[in-house]
Amino acid sequence: MPYPNQHAAPQMSADGMLRCRMKKDEFGPGIHAIYCVRRSDSKSVLQSVRFDREKFTEAEAKAWLKAHDMAAGGFEPATGKAKK
Repeated sequence: MPYPNQHAAPQMSADGMLRCRMKKDEFGPGIHAIYCVRRSDSKSVLQSVRFDREKFTEAEAKAWLKAHDMAAGGFEPATGKAKK
């Protein structure tokens, strides 16, 4: 699901998760982490990384992911548009 103000880089599917929580600026200013608890073993895992579009272009976010050995295959750029 595209977000208006954040580029999203899923690291794994959210299927099978009990709950999720965002930790703002977890990886630096404007880089947020979404951690989820897996239903199967109750372990917390990094589900997604999100980038503030005011601080990162799409290219900058993808470069950051590559530099940190994180997945960029499901990358969704911010739309810049609010949901209706």
